[in-house]
Amino acid sequence: MNKRRWVLIGHKRKTEFFHQMIPEDALSGLEMILLLQRLASRHLEPHEIVAASLAKTAAGYTSDLEVRRSASGQFSLVTAASVWKYEAKIVIYDHSQI
Repeated sequence: MNKRRWVLIGHKRKTEFFHQMIPEDALSGLEMILLLQRLASRHLEPHEIVAASLAKTAAGYTSDLEVRRSASGQFSLVTAASVWKYEAKIVIYDHSQI
């Protein structure tokens, strides 16, 4: 049986340190964006989180918590000079292959 799943992947530079699958219907796209921001904020200092939370037009704004979405629907977030990266994408998971 095929099921669509979110696949969450965390990298520090090129090393994967986090990988988790969750059912697609467990989170909306907006909820996934918020989850990626929460995960990434763990690697930022409090003042960096504040700066990344400001309006894009505000003085001092940084894009450290800005989530980008590709044409294929994959979300990605890169923080702190590209050291930490979190990605989320939808995959079709075939339970019959287990």
